Amino acid sequence: MDGRIGSDLAHRRHGVRDGASIQRPGRGTDHKFGYLSIAGIVTVLLGGTTNLGAWNVHFGGEYQQLGDTTKSFNGGEGSQFIGSVGVGFSY
Repeated sequence: MDGRIGSDLAHRRHGVRDGASIQRPGRGTDHKFGYLSIAGIVTVLLGGTTNLGAWNVHFGGEYQQLGDTTKSFNGGEGSQFIGSVGVGFSY
C-alpha cells in the first residue's frame, strides 16, 4: 500500500508477506509455517529537484516472526527486527 503523509514531501509504504514449506518425501517432519514478515518504509523528499536530481532520505523497518525451521537457522531466536536508513535520488 502507498500513502502520502501531509503534503507531497513524504510517502509511506507497507506490506505483509509469509513463507510456507512444500513437503518433500523422505525429508522428515514438515513444519508448514516458515515466517511472517511485516514491513514499512517512509521516504522524505529533501527539497525540490536540482540539476543533480531529486534527493530523498528513507527509513524502514521489518519485523519477522519465524517458524520452527527458520528459527533454527536464526540461532534459536523466534523473531527478528531489521532496520534501514538510506539516501536516494532520482535523475
